[in-house]
Amino acid sequence: MVGRSAVIRAAVLWTSIAAGTGAAHAQQFSNFYVFGDSLSDAGTYYVVIDGQLQSVRFTVNPAPVWDMLVGEHYGLGVSPYLAIDTVTKTSTVVGGNNYAQGGACVNSGFNYTKCVAYPDNTLGETQQLEIYLASTGGVAQPNALYSMWAGANDIFTQAIYLSYQLVSEEKAIENVVAAANQHVENIATLSKAGARYIIVPNLPDISKAPVTSLLPQGQFFSDSVNAYNATLYNDLRHLGGSNIIYVDDYALVNEVIANPTLYGFTNVTDKACQQDFAITCTTNTLVAPNAQNDYLFADVVHPTPAGHELLAQYIESIIEAPGLIGLLAESPIYVGRGIYRTLDTRIGTGTPKGFQLYTNIDYSTYTLDPTRDHSGSDGSAAAGYVGLEYGFGNGISVGALLSYGSGSYNFSAQNGGYDADMFNGTIYANARFGGAFAQLSGTVGSIDYNSIKRQFLLGAAVRTNMGDTSGTYYGARLATGYDFTMGQATVTPLAQLTYQQATVDGYAETAGNSSSMLFGNQLRELFYATVGGQASYAFVLSGVTVRPNVQATYNYDFLNQDRSVTAGLLTAPVTFAMPVYQPGRSWTNLAVGLALEAANGLTCNFTLGELLGQDQVSSAYVNGGIAYKF
Repeated sequence: MVGRSAVIRAAVLWTSIAAGTGAAHAQQFSNFYVFGDSLSDAGTYYVVIDGQLQSVRFTVNPAPVWDMLVGEHYGLGVSPYLAIDTVTKTSTVVGGNNYAQGGACVNSGFNYTKCVAYPDNTLGETQQLEIYLASTGGVAQPNALYSMWAGANDIFTQAIYLSYQLVSEEKAIENVVAAANQHVENIATLSKAGARYIIVPNLPDISKAPVTSLLPQGQFFSDSVNAYNATLYNDLRHLGGSNIIYVDDYALVNEVIANPTLYGFTNVTDKACQQDFAITCTTNTLVAPNAQNDYLFADVVHPTPAGHELLAQYIESIIEAPGLIGLLAESPIYVGRGIYRTLDTRIGTGTPKGFQLYTNIDYSTYTLDPTRDHSGSDGSAAAGYVGLEYGFGNGISVGALLSYGSGSYNFSAQNGGYDADMFNGTIYANARFGGAFAQLSGTVGSIDYNSIKRQFLLGAAVRTNMGDTSGTYYGARLATGYDFTMGQATVTPLAQLTYQQATVDGYAETAGNSSSMLFGNQLRELFYATVGGQASYAFVLSGVTVRPNVQATYNYDFLNQDRSVTAGLLTAPVTFAMPVYQPGRSWTNLAVGLALEAANGLTCNFTLGELLGQDQVSSAYVNGGIAYKF
C-alpha cells in the first residue's frame, strides 16, 4: 500500500464520506524532522533484496511509514539523514530530515547496558538530536514539525538481558524508566531550542504484538511499557509548555486490537511477512496476497502499511483539530453583522415623536475555502429581530433590539461541523441634524455551540468525536453619514467604526476514545473602519414612496488578529497551541436595496448584499423587514 490513495480509504469514501474531496489542513509547516527508531525510519538501511542493494523500511517494502505519509499530507518530503550499507558496514550522510534509525535506543551508550541494535550499532535518539542541533547552531525551526518517538528498543534490550538473567526484572524496569527520563530530556532540549510543534507518541502495548513468540516475556513487556508511558506522562506534565503534540498510540492500538474489523483488519495477532523482521519483507514474501492491508503487524512488532496509514490519519487528526475548532469563532462575526444590517434601516431616520415597532429577518451564507494553511467551512444562518424605537421629535431617537439567530456549518472535506445559536440584545441612539446623521450602538449576547463534530478516517472506520460549548458576543458601532439631496436623488457618504468580539469557551469532547480532545478558550476580535457611500432615488407610486438604493463600502481591520487554539488529547499530560485561520484584513461590501414608505406609518425595507475581496472568504446576505409608527 504505497501513497495515500489506499484501497481502504477509497472504500470508506463512497460509503461514509461520499461527498468529501481532499483533506483539511490546519497549518503549513516549513519542514518535518523525525527522530527515533524503526517505527519512524524512512529508509536508513540498505540491504540486498532480489539481488539488488536497496533502501528499506521496517514494514512491507517499498511502502512508506507513518511520518512519510504525514509529510506527504502537508506537502513535505521525508527522507533519511543517513544511508547505512549493511553489506560494507559503512554509512554516508545523505542529508535528509529523518534521523530515525532502526534499532535505536533513546541513547546509544547508556551506562547500564549497551543497546542491542539491529542490524548494526546505530545512533540513539539523543545522538540524532545532537547531530541535528549541531547543524543548526543549536536553534530549531519554529515553524517546522518535529517527531520524537523512541523507547521500544530500550525495552527489547532489557527483555533480552532479562532472558539471559543478566539483569533482574526490577533493575530492567529501572533502566526502562531511565530511558523514558532521558527521552523527555531530549524533548526538553528540542523545545528549548525553539521547536513549537513536537509530536510525542507513547508506546503501544508490546505484549500484544507477535514478538512474544520470540521473547515470551509478555508480562515484562506489559509492565515495562506501562512504566515507560507513566514516566513519559509525568515528566511531560512537569515539563509543561504548549508545544507537545502528545499521541496516545497505546490507546489507539488497543482499540484496533479490540475491534479489528471496524478498522479494516482481519488479523491483529500474527505477522503479515514470512520474516520475523520486516526490513527484508516485500509484497513477494507475505503470508497471504493482501496481508499488507489485512494485517496490523508486518513482523513481530512493526506495523504493516495499513497500520502506518491508520497511525498517520490519527496524528493528522490531532494536529488539525485546533484549526477546525478555531473556525467556531468566525461564524458569530458574520451573523453579528446582521444586527448592523437591521440597524441600518433605522439609521438617520430622525424618527418623529412617538414609538416605532419593527421586525426584520436576516439570512446569510458563509464560505471559507480550504487551503494547505487552514481548514475550510461553509454554512448559513437565519436570524430574526424585534425592535422598539422612541423618537423625541427633535432628530433624536433611542431604541432597543432583540435578536435570535441559528446557523449550521460544515467543515471542509466532510470533517464534521457544528450548529450555533445566538441571542443578542442591542441598545442604540440615532441623531439627525440637517443632512448629517449618526448612530451609536452596543450589543451583548450569548452563543450556544451544539453538536460540534470532528470526523475523520481511521483505516476503514469513520471516527466521530462530539462536544458542546458556549460563548459570548459583543459589538459596538459608530456610524455616520451625510445626505446630499438633489431633487429626488440622494447621495450619502458613509463612515463607520465597528468593534466585534466573539468568545468560545473551552470544552472537552465526550466520545471517550483515543482521539477525544479538549480545547482551550478562544477570543476573536475585529476593530475595523468602513468608508463608502450610498445612492438612492425616491418616487411615489400609488401613494407609496419608493426608494431603490445601491451601496458600496470598503472595510479595513486594524487588529488583523493572529490567533492560536490550545488543544490536546484528554489522555495527554500537556496541550499544544496551533495557529488557526487568519482572515484578510480588508474586504468590500456591495448591496442593493429597496425601501417603501406608506402614508399610514408603515414602512418596508429589503437589502441584498455580498462580501467580496477577503482572503478565501465569501459571504452573501438578504435582510428584510417592516416597521410601524404608533
